Amino acid sequence: MTAKNWSLRARGLSAQYRLKFPVPVMEDPSLFGKGVLKVKFPRTISPRLVPLVLLTATAAGALGVAQPAVAQVRGGVFGVNMKYIVEQHNRYNTNLEALKAEFKPKSEQLAAERSRIQQALDTLRNGDLDPNSEPFGQQEEKLAREMADWNIRMKTHQRDIQKRNAKLLQSVYTEIKSTVEQYSTRHGIAVVVQFAPPPMSTDLDGRITSNLLIHPVVHVNPQYDITRPILEMLNRGQQPVVPGPNRNADGGVPPRPPRR
Repeated sequence: MTAKNWSLRARGLSAQYRLKFPVPVMEDPSLFGKGVLKVKFPRTISPRLVPLVLLTATAAGALGVAQPAVAQVRGGVFGVNMKYIVEQHNRYNTNLEALKAEFKPKSEQLAAERSRIQQALDTLRNGDLDPNSEPFGQQEEKLAREMADWNIRMKTHQRDIQKRNAKLLQSVYTEIKSTVEQYSTRHGIAVVVQFAPPPMSTDLDGRITSNLLIHPVVHVNPQYDITRPILEMLNRGQQPVVPGPNRNADGGVPPRPPRR
């Protein structure tokens, strides 16, 4: 290498041959577009740098192809009726029936005790004993203690059922959420909200307002209701507990969303 050539390299390329755009300008912003990556080069690029730019573009395309195939996000807000799905969820209904069968003997025992105490109290009040007498007061106090003990055992029984049912619902909700995420990723859905028709009341005691706050979604276009396909994915391969048509809270069958 001569001293002249070395001095030119030390000074770097002149402004005429410098690459103004380090990243190639692509006509198609999507690397998956038509299968051909079009690159537009600046007029001032040096011919000796063309292979380098092509290599950079090829590497970018390779990185893009390596990404997992995911449906293009179309946007929009879709709705899913969580209440309807839980009511028609086959495995949840099966587990709920098993839970009822497990607690049924205890429930029947408590109901029988409640009936016995009430019957004894009615007999005492309608009997011949003077309400102001000591025997009447003693029997009434005894029945009152039995009723108080019954109330405690009944509340404990109900709390045990609620805890077990809450675990079932939590498991179902987690499964529904995972299924909705899979369906949304597959079909390019951006946002999914849960909705259920709010029960309306004719009285003005504030229940209408509370129901609207609990169910903020007022309307979902049937074409954006993905309740049915989500339920089909959850119940695939499972037999329903109660045979018959599946209907939503309004009594109708949720329509299928449009094919995209």
